[in-house]
Amino acid sequence: MEKLLAGRVVTIVLPQGAEVNRDLASRARELGIRRGQVIAGLGSLRQVTVRNPVTADMPPRMERRSWDGPLEVVSLEGEVNFDDAAKGPVHLHGSFSLKDGQVVGGALDSPSRVFKDLRCMILVEAEWDHSQR
Repeated sequence: MEKLLAGRVVTIVLPQGAEVNRDLASRARELGIRRGQVIAGLGSLRQVTVRNPVTADMPPRMERRSWDGPLEVVSLEGEVNFDDAAKGPVHLHGSFSLKDGQVVGGALDSPSRVFKDLRCMILVEAEWDHSQR
């Protein structure tokens, strides 16, 4: 009988100047997080770069755009997955408020740098117990 063991929520705080994708992956690895869902992000960015599809082809052609801040993080979610080499260890999507209040968003790309700090809450994937009961 398989049973799902409860997961845990871990908050990773990225400091001023951190590169979001790279440094979140590095900190998750240090904490032993192999797989998890980024369920929320709270903070601000100095610069944000996002990717969005611009064609309906599969795979779509992607366009990158960048904005300088400071920008408020309106939403941030995604995954940490060191088992999926094709996507990379961190895959995030978010919405960000510009200085004038306009909101932009997409798949977070590099460079995206932290302004003051960025707190990422990760629901660490629970482990399966495969033992027979």
